[in-house]
Amino acid sequence: AWSPLGRASEVINDKEIGKIAEKYNKTIPQIILKWHVQNGIVPIPKSTSNERQLQNLDVFDFYLESEDLHAIDGLTKADGRLKDQDPATYEEF
Repeated sequence: AWSPLGRASEVINDKEIGKIAEKYNKTIPQIILKWHVQNGIVPIPKSTSNERQLQNLDVFDFYLESEDLHAIDGLTKADGRLKDQDPATYEEF
């Protein structure tokens, strides 16, 4: 599954994920990365910031509870796309 976090500021600023991040004392990107990992998806985060690179690795000391996983699942858009990006034709170069 493709999840363009850097291009999807609406996801980074989502209030529901923000509440979950506060609950676990993590950042929103960490919660999103953990959601991927717990769903068996291998995320490939990208950052030029050393601090953010370290944060991206700091997702293995907690587990999202099932209610939090379901809350994030409930944020899915019907067509699964952000900003009308068709995965068959969209390239990020």
